[in-house]
Amino acid sequence: LGAASVSGSEKCTETITSEVVNTSLNAVRRTRRKV
Repeated sequence: LGAASVSGSEKCTETITSEVVNTSLNAVRRTRRKV
């Protein structure tokens, strides 16, 4: 259970990180389009 919980938390972190990266990339694209 310990290893499973650790891997699960890592997956959660990776998902959150990817979402943040995608959001920031979209923001940059929008800014470039506006400019």
